[in-house]
Amino acid sequence: MSSSPDSITLKSNRKACHRARDLFFECYDKNNANQNKCRLELKEFEKHCPASWVQHFMRKHKFEKYKEELTKEGLLSDKDAPSRA
Repeated sequence: MSSSPDSITLKSNRKACHRARDLFFECYDKNNANQNKCRLELKEFEKHCPASWVQHFMRKHKFEKYKEELTKEGLLSDKDAPSRA
């Protein structure tokens, strides 16, 4: 089964988006959630990902961090903690 040019383009765009997302969140976490220190990474993230994806990934990241904090405080059991697959 061969891939169509459109599916190849979509796959490469998705990979670029995920790479930009990962670089942004790496910077963001390293700088204690100070988005101002990660302006370039955020710009690339927004450039390579659809706005709805950026919004989704930001919300998901914030929620995962919240769950991690609850787990550290003992308010959430490890089995309910975010998975890191």
